[in-house]
Amino acid sequence: MAEMLYDAAVGLAQIGRNKLYLHLLFQVTTPSGSPFEAVIGTPEGDSFSPVRNEAELRVVVSKTLQRETTKATIACLLRVAVP
Repeated sequence: MAEMLYDAAVGLAQIGRNKLYLHLLFQVTTPSGSPFEAVIGTPEGDSFSPVRNEAELRVVVSKTLQRETTKATIACLLRVAVP
């Protein structure tokens, strides 16, 4: 699951020179032994319908990255991570 999150948010890794931590942006709960159905949430308490595959995961990641709160968090992390 972690690898799929990094793949889905690849632009962040490139911008942040791999210094941004996605666990600050996403909370993922998965069944034991399987990445799906995954329940995706944010640290602020927002949650999404269960994700059944990688395509749905990419949609949720995209939606999350467009949130104003997430944009502000990313901007703050970039100020710290990228001199």
